[in-house]
Amino acid sequence: MSLWQKFNRIVLKRIYTNDTVLLLEKKLPTTFTSNLQIKLATANNIKDTTYFQSKTYLKQFHSFLAHGDLGYLAYLNNNCIHRSWVTVKTGKINLHKFCAIELKPNEAFIQYCETAPEARGKNVFTDVLTKIADDLTNKHLLTAVFSNNSSSLKSFTKAGFVEIERYNISIFLGVKKITKTQTT
Repeated sequence: MSLWQKFNRIVLKRIYTNDTVLLLEKKLPTTFTSNLQIKLATANNIKDTTYFQSKTYLKQFHSFLAHGDLGYLAYLNNNCIHRSWVTVKTGKINLHKFCAIELKPNEAFIQYCETAPEARGKNVFTDVLTKIADDLTNKHLLTAVFSNNSSSLKSFTKAGFVEIERYNISIFLGVKKITKTQTT
């Protein structure tokens, strides 16, 4: 990352930001469509994510496990090609760097999802979301996605998620304005 990119990410985003984040909830049924093997993440298999990610993430993933979060790892040809994390404990959940919600006892929040570049566009993410929904039938499943992230939004929609709230987050010269709109 160049010095300009670091400056932009750290300083300029605090001076000016205009983002729209969609809060989605799993409401529609879906079915599993691929030949993936999906496993819960454990301290023993979390290192499998290094197939497509830097080892620097491992400390964070171990922290998620210690906190009680659930990790889902998808495998194709014995290679880990996707990871998703699910927070099941109550508490604050960040939808955005500058916006959080309170997770209720009957809710779970899906986050930190990523698919290996060579597996994108093959319904991997949609099938992992379906598996999470099958496992957590006793929870209202929530997630957040930036409105301009069309590929993630498409996967969430295919997996039966619908928009329930919209957050417009604006920051100008350090002054923050968050507007929440109910959509369902």
